[in-house]
Amino acid sequence: MLSTNRSMQWALVLPVPIMVAIGIIAALIILPSLTLDNARQSAVETATQIADQFKTIRGYYTRNVIKKVVADGNLKPSFNHSSEAKGVPLPATFIHDMSDLLAEKDTNIKLYSTYPFPNRATRELDDFQLEAWEFLSKNPDAQFVRKEIRDGREVVRVGVADRMVAQGCVNCHNSRADTPKDDWKLDDVRGVLEVQTFIDKEIARGTSLANKITIGIAIVGVILTLIAMYISREVSGPIKRMTAVMKKLAEGDTEIEIPGQKHQNEIGEMAKAVQIFKDAAIRSEQVSSEAAERERRSEEEKQQAMQKMAKEFETNVGQVVETVSTSAATMQSTAQSMSTAAERTNSQVADVAAASEQSALNVQTVASATEELSSSIREISRQVSSSLQANEDAVLKADLSHQTIEKLVASAQRIGEVVELISDVAEQTNLLALNATIEAARAGDAGKGFAVVASEVKNLANQTAQATEEIREQITDIQDATRQAATAIAEVGESISKVRDNTSAVSAAVEEQNAVTEEIARNVEQAAAGTKVVAENISGVTETAAETQAAANEILVATDELQRQGDALKGEVTKFLTDVRSA
Repeated sequence: MLSTNRSMQWALVLPVPIMVAIGIIAALIILPSLTLDNARQSAVETATQIADQFKTIRGYYTRNVIKKVVADGNLKPSFNHSSEAKGVPLPATFIHDMSDLLAEKDTNIKLYSTYPFPNRATRELDDFQLEAWEFLSKNPDAQFVRKEIRDGREVVRVGVADRMVAQGCVNCHNSRADTPKDDWKLDDVRGVLEVQTFIDKEIARGTSLANKITIGIAIVGVILTLIAMYISREVSGPIKRMTAVMKKLAEGDTEIEIPGQKHQNEIGEMAKAVQIFKDAAIRSEQVSSEAAERERRSEEEKQQAMQKMAKEFETNVGQVVETVSTSAATMQSTAQSMSTAAERTNSQVADVAAASEQSALNVQTVASATEELSSSIREISRQVSSSLQANEDAVLKADLSHQTIEKLVASAQRIGEVVELISDVAEQTNLLALNATIEAARAGDAGKGFAVVASEVKNLANQTAQATEEIREQITDIQDATRQAATAIAEVGESISKVRDNTSAVSAAVEEQNAVTEEIARNVEQAAAGTKVVAENISGVTETAAETQAAANEILVATDELQRQGDALKGEVTKFLTDVRSA
């Protein structure tokens, strides 16, 4: 800022000394040349005037003196008048005499010609004189001027034509015995009237004047420079103070006073403008302060909102994540239990399959024993319509493991019912065999063969009952394992639908003795069918157990992945909450 003020001061002050310096240089360059030209021009003009004056005087002298002298006869015009008592100077001699008198005044007048009288025939003309004669002979109304240095002094030589302006002059020059030429005419150039003027004094006076003018310019320049410096200080001082004030305002100091507001000039206007700037700065500072306060409150509210949101997010999402993790752990435990139960079911199903095969063999033996009663059994088979249809209603929206357990429970229930049916059939068969034995005993010898068959049937019924008991025990184990699996699945699935067994009743009217045999055949057929159903259900149980184990394994893998995703989600939630709280 100081540099700017100095620049302003120099901008106000420098033009003055620069102009003064230019004026001094111009004076030093122009004034000497102008003085010299003026001295020369003045010398030329003065010389011309002197020449004209001399010609006027000579004309006057010729007309009023020489004419009378010649007419009187007592006096004689002569160039040697100084040595003659009655001699008077000729006009040309008069000019030469006057030149000698004026020589002391630094002015020489000479009259010369290329046609001199004998008394001046020996005078030699210099270059200027010869050139002046030649020039003026051709240009009688002109001037021939030249500047020369003589003995260290500058002289201006001016030559004008000296013409025959009067007839008396013409007659005199033509009639003299010693005339160098006798054919002069009026207005002929008779000679050259030269005026020599030394101008070194004029040049010295001009140089002195130029020096005085230069000194005067310098003095005036110094005075103007001082005045300009004073004015620049008067101008730059308030500006400097105003600049300092503006700098303080720019730095935020709004308490500083603005000087110069009372000035009735541009400084006052500037001060008023700076005051407006100050007022605006104060308002801007207030607005900035209010904006900063609003921003601070907004930031605090934002932080509080972020903390509240983080807390709510942590409460809600954290609980969800924790629930997911807990559920994943529970499902993992349940899947592990399902897998264990499925393995145990597979083992028990193998035992049931073996018992079922033994029961099937026993039933086949009974069938062979009753082959002899085939006609009656075929009649009975035409009259008996037995159907066993299993319906399984599974819940559509339950998962695969739930459906698999439902199938397993249904199969176990059906196996239990079939086993109960086989047990009932065996008891009835045993009872019928007993009745047959009683009837055979009543029949005597005719019923011995039938008694043997009834005995065999009774034995087979007992074996069937034993096999059925073993199957019941195995089925009981299967049912226990199934109940355990159903209990484990109850946490994630819906209840298993019940299986309804519909069995058609046997309607036959046995009115004769073979009714007992027909009943035996029918029961044997039912036992065979029950054995087949048991085998089929055991196969289904095996497949269901395998599916259950596979589903349990898939659930176990899924729960492991769910556990990992839950842990990852918990970590991301923690990171998100940390970022939100630190924002």
